[in-house]
Amino acid sequence: MVNGASSEDAGAPAAGRAKGVGRRVRRNAGMMLAAKILGGAAALAGLGFAARGLTTEEFGLLVFMHACVLFFSKVATFDSWLAVVRYAAGGLTGEEAARANAAQLGRVVRFCATLDLVAAVGAFAAATLAAWALAGAVDILDRASPHVFGYLVLILLNQKSASLGVLRLFDRYDLVALNSLILPFVRAGGCGAAWAVGAPFEAFVATWFLSSALNYLVLPALGIRELVRRGLWAAVAGGRPSLAAPAPGMWRFVAMTNVNRGLAAAAAQAPVLLAGGVGGAGYAALFRVAQEVAIILGKGTAMVDRVIYPEFTNLIARNEGARVPRFVLLCAGALMAIGAAVGVGFWFVGPAVLTAWMGPAYADASLLAVLLIVAAAIEAAVAPAFPAFYAADLVGRAILARAASLVVTVVGFVVLYGAMGPVGPGAAMIIGTLALLAATAWVAARHDWASSAAAEAERPDAPAARS
Repeated sequence: MVNGASSEDAGAPAAGRAKGVGRRVRRNAGMMLAAKILGGAAALAGLGFAARGLTTEEFGLLVFMHACVLFFSKVATFDSWLAVVRYAAGGLTGEEAARANAAQLGRVVRFCATLDLVAAVGAFAAATLAAWALAGAVDILDRASPHVFGYLVLILLNQKSASLGVLRLFDRYDLVALNSLILPFVRAGGCGAAWAVGAPFEAFVATWFLSSALNYLVLPALGIRELVRRGLWAAVAGGRPSLAAPAPGMWRFVAMTNVNRGLAAAAAQAPVLLAGGVGGAGYAALFRVAQEVAIILGKGTAMVDRVIYPEFTNLIARNEGARVPRFVLLCAGALMAIGAAVGVGFWFVGPAVLTAWMGPAYADASLLAVLLIVAAAIEAAVAPAFPAFYAADLVGRAILARAASLVVTVVGFVVLYGAMGPVGPGAAMIIGTLALLAATAWVAARHDWASSAAAEAERPDAPAARS
């Protein structure tokens, strides 16, 4: 079992705790990155099987439907795991969190699980209504409509955020990493079998649906198992589902983080939807292939910021917020270096790899993939700043940075597609991430990180445990 900060850490000198934080970040980030690299290889294999087993148009319809699910799942639901980590134990993690306050932990987890359920139902209703209303107006949606309504049921099953919070609260990144491998390996196996026997389009749709559903359903089981193992399940299950905030300021926090998360999801999923809208199913397929090459880096980035957020809450809770910028810069530099190496390598081997992997029809996606890798590398350098903003209660400023980047990206996507053709959206993605980099640097430079903990404690809505 991987454990969090021990009681010895709590009383250790700052230098010793610094080493402990760095050690945990490296260990957990390394574990998650290894899982994402392995899962990314399986995801690429599954994508290759689907591309070879389907026509370009069919593959475009499949990735478009999946982008619709991800868009509504992420835009209309909440990142409640952030609230679990922040409020369940007053910013503490690991063994300290388990010993802090069982009743408070139970109330927070119950609130977040209820929020996940209500948000999933609302997101499903919104997605179904949008698909029904736009089916006759958007060509690619009209062609996907026989299958898209059943595929949207995945939104109802995606209620894993509170469970993710429990596992991250107790430093169980080993279980999070293992769960992250379910989807790519099940999808690769199913798509490989469907391709081998020449199965129809519906078989690939079913494979993508089942792999996602299994990923969504296993994580809550792991979260419950961890609570039972620590003797905390009774505290969670001992009350009714409730949307009454168990701590002052909690609704404000989840609402603000949801807006920021929605903007991040729009930036990630809207390009595929825009590609299908402006270029049709064929261009959506090409864009998705290029995006998948870059998304391995992006997924690794997402895992890293989820690893370091609990550490940042710990540092600020201990009045050590001045150390946060250093960790942000170290993580940003490492991720940027990885992205640059991937981009340079793919520049030389991209066309041959895509032709061998996906088939000749997708060779033209190589230049677009290089541009998206560059954008992903820039975004990787920015990503560690956002968990620091959450921990320092700068969510509103994070939202402004995301919004500015999204506007630049969407406008650039449409304009540059018309001006430059298929590679134009790649340039738009780079411009959008540069806007995000500039905005986050401006926010970070204007904040006094040394006073983050004091300001948090003085807020009237600060959690009692944190104060």
